[in-house]
Amino acid sequence: MPITVINRDDTNLYPLHPGLKEKIDVCTCADWEKLAEICFSETQIYEHKDKEICLSFCLETEIKELNNNFRNKNKVTDVLSFNSVEPLIELDSEDLIPLGDIIICTKQAAKQADEYGFSLRREIIFLFIHGVLHLLGYDHETEAEAEEMFRIQKKVLLNYGILD
Repeated sequence: MPITVINRDDTNLYPLHPGLKEKIDVCTCADWEKLAEICFSETQIYEHKDKEICLSFCLETEIKELNNNFRNKNKVTDVLSFNSVEPLIELDSEDLIPLGDIIICTKQAAKQADEYGFSLRREIIFLFIHGVLHLLGYDHETEAEAEEMFRIQKKVLLNYGILD
């Protein structure tokens, strides 16, 4: 499961908790491949395990624009995920086949972590899991869908060693 990580944010290091000196690099704060593997295991969806996920961190202005353009919601959000479409050209056997993109707004994640009393690392990991589940077809439009998605998210967090 290849994960490509891109930081389009203007900050490389963020405080782990507000008011603390300890900082984290959001790009390397987790083993993204392991988290994706746990998502595949918990959902028992394995047909996409060799596809690439592009994880990007961005500013509030960028995610607001994406949210407006693709969801008609003119506001900042924490995470967006976009499934890839079938390639228009034939790929060579060594080419990576994309599963999709996960875009996390780092500053929004930091605000939410502070609101919920979590570390920024925990919040970013949660948002990545949430994005992977969307790429695998999960949603939270109905109460039943939300319950299932949040149950799986919690199991992935626990299996990764993060306890709430």
